[in-house]
Amino acid sequence: MTSEFDALHVAAVAKITDPTEPFVRFLFDGHYRKSDMTVKWQAFKPAPDDNRTSIYSPRGLAEAVVWAYGADVATQRGQQLKGRTDFSNLSIIEVNSGLFAEWDPPPQEHACIGGWPEPDDVPEVMALARDLAEQCSKVVPPP
Repeated sequence: MTSEFDALHVAAVAKITDPTEPFVRFLFDGHYRKSDMTVKWQAFKPAPDDNRTSIYSPRGLAEAVVWAYGADVATQRGQQLKGRTDFSNLSIIEVNSGLFAEWDPPPQEHACIGGWPEPDDVPEVMALARDLAEQCSKVVPPP
């Protein structure tokens, strides 16, 4: 039987504290501006079912493997993969709002951004997602 303390400890261990941890967010229609290839806030809008944003760590992975994860995400979503954006955990930390990254396997490289405001607080979610999007790389199209 797991105690409440153990559950909290496990949750704390799963959080990613290394500011240099690299991440990618796979992008689909409506996630970026085609005119200048910059990321829109909608790319980071948390999923309505769990109020988290799915991301992946490419650390130590070959580019082909990173893109294979993107292709899997596209298949799951039933959408065409348009690209990805790269950023680090420092970007999440610097939003300074309670957002955090945490590991969420499988696969081992999968993580999520948590700590979002309640989904019905659209202005606050939009503001945080915009701040995060502004710190991301330009869109990298699939090979």
